[in-house]
Order: sequence, then structure tokens, then C-alpha cells
Amino acid sequence: MSKTGTGTAGLLTYLALTFGWTWGLWAAVTLLGGRSPGLSTGLLLASAFGPSLAAVAKILALEGKAGFGRWLSRLLKKGFWGVAAGKVFYI
Repeated sequence: MSKTGTGTAGLLTYLALTFGWTWGLWAAVTLLGGRSPGLSTGLLLASAFGPSLAAVAKILALEGKAGFGRWLSRLLKKGFWGVAAGKVFYI
């Protein structure tokens, strides 16, 4: 039995958050058109965090603060690659 927000619907939500954040910031940079190089650079850097922010938002929405704490604990204990490899092979 899967939790609400997991499976295909959860994946689509994650992808929508990821692409919405990233492409939205890219669109803002394009609309600036070089008028503010500092702001454009900041927005481009912030756009790189779209997947991470979407993952954190999904964890908080599904598991709450306790779930986020467990995830962060695993991340710090195993390191990023240990957690990432576990998620890839879990699917």
C-alpha cells in the first residue's frame, strides 16, 4: 500500500515542482534580457536547486517534520551518494 502522493502522481508532482521552479527562473532571466547581470546570475544559480527544493517540499508534504528529520539523518549518516543509490535501487 503506497502513501498518498507517492507512485505516478507523486512523481508527476515532483517533476512539476522541479520544472516549474527551474524553468520559471530561467524565464525570469530571459525576460531581464541582460539589464541586471547580478540578478540574472543569482536567478540562474537559484534555478539549479529546483530538484532539491522539490524533493524537500515533497518530503515535508508527505512525512512532515519528523519524516524530514529522518531523511536528513540518513543523508548525513550515509552521505548523499549512499542515499541516492538507495533510492535508485529501491525503485
